Amino acid sequence: MYIISNDSYIFIFYLYVFLRFFFQFMVYKQHKQVINDSVWNKSQRDYQVQQIYLPFILNKINYLQFIRELFLFLDLQVLQIRSYILSIIDMILRKSILIISIILMLIFILFQLTLCSKEANDKYTESFKQLSETKFGRTLLETIQIHIASNEPISNLIEMFESLENKIITVQEKSDASFQRTKSKCDKDLSQLTEQIDSYILKSKQLKSDLELLNPQLKVFTATVERKEKELVEYKNELDKAQIKRKQENEQYKQILDDLEQALFGVNSVKTEFNGFVLSITKGQQKFQSFAEIRKIMKTVRHDIKLEGYKYLISIISLLTQQVQDEEIQVQLELSKQAIGILKQAEVYIQQERIREDLAEQNREQLFQDFSKMIENYLISTNQEFVETSGLLESISNNFKGNTQDKKEIDIRIKQKQDELQDIQNECNVIETEYNTQTAGREDQRNLIEQALILTSTSLGQLKKDLLSN
Repeated sequence: MYIISNDSYIFIFYLYVFLRFFFQFMVYKQHKQVINDSVWNKSQRDYQVQQIYLPFILNKINYLQFIRELFLFLDLQVLQIRSYILSIIDMILRKSILIISIILMLIFILFQLTLCSKEANDKYTESFKQLSETKFGRTLLETIQIHIASNEPISNLIEMFESLENKIITVQEKSDASFQRTKSKCDKDLSQLTEQIDSYILKSKQLKSDLELLNPQLKVFTATVERKEKELVEYKNELDKAQIKRKQENEQYKQILDDLEQALFGVNSVKTEFNGFVLSITKGQQKFQSFAEIRKIMKTVRHDIKLEGYKYLISIISLLTQQVQDEEIQVQLELSKQAIGILKQAEVYIQQERIREDLAEQNREQLFQDFSKMIENYLISTNQEFVETSGLLESISNNFKGNTQDKKEIDIRIKQKQDELQDIQNECNVIETEYNTQTAGREDQRNLIEQALILTSTSLGQLKKDLLSN
């Protein structure tokens, strides 16, 4: 490929720019003069264009074609130069990046080697420290020191450590199997106890719900029974009071009848005496010398009569008799007749009183019988309700007591099962803790053996130096 130098390229570039602008300006000026000349008419313009300007324009076109090809050639050269420069820059950049990458890789490898060396040293120090801090690790170090001192092959020591590690693994596998069996048994026992506890708790809740339903019913029926019992007592008291009252009324009735009978007897006796006195006067029978005998009888009768009204009546008649006992017979006869009339009226009144008392007694007896029958009906119905309610109360009370006792027993069982569950859980936790402790101890021993194997295999010289220094 033909390549132009840098100085030539600069000169050609400026020349290209100048000619391009000049050519564009000339073409624009010629075309403007031909097209926009308004002085010529159309025929003159056409003639001038065909005869004068057309050859000139054709020549210009050839010239312009040459100039265009020249500029295209110059553009192509500029593009080639630019591509060449860019390829050189790209090559330089590629080589620079490769060199920088190689340098960075070498720095990274050096850093990694330094880091690995430091990490290996730190790991060795940490491993030796771990072996030195535990009893089992010190035993391993002493074993390593003994083998180093005995000049035996390191392979024997490695085989011994591997054998010891295999024994630890075997013991751990047996411990795992035993723990899995124990754990399965613990899980089974805990699951069974948990199911039993859940069943008891569900039953306890059901009994509690039943007790909550029975308790209001028990209170209601208890209050009903107490109320019915109180009503029975009240009805019996009312009946007793009515019977006592009836008895008192009957006694009063009998007493009134006795008093009326005594009054009637007394009045009749006094009337008989006055009738005898009147007959003795009117029919010429034996006549009394005075009212003295009548007054004596009236005095006796007055003391026997208990009714104050009739007693007072006899007293008045006796007083009148006393006043006229010294009077003439005719006056005494008149008084006697009047007294007999009064006493007859008194007898009639007494008879009427007896009839009224009999009717009143019959009414009282009828009322008492009606009241007694009503109270007895109340007693019968209330007693029946009392018996029925008492039966229901006894049934509910028995259910309540039974449920209460059952709930108490179930709660005791729940407590016992929960204690048993807690004991098994504690026992299983102890077994698991012991297993975890032993497993952690064996894992630590395996780690220490692995650390000892690593130190023996990789850092025997440093290990020997450190053992001798200690």
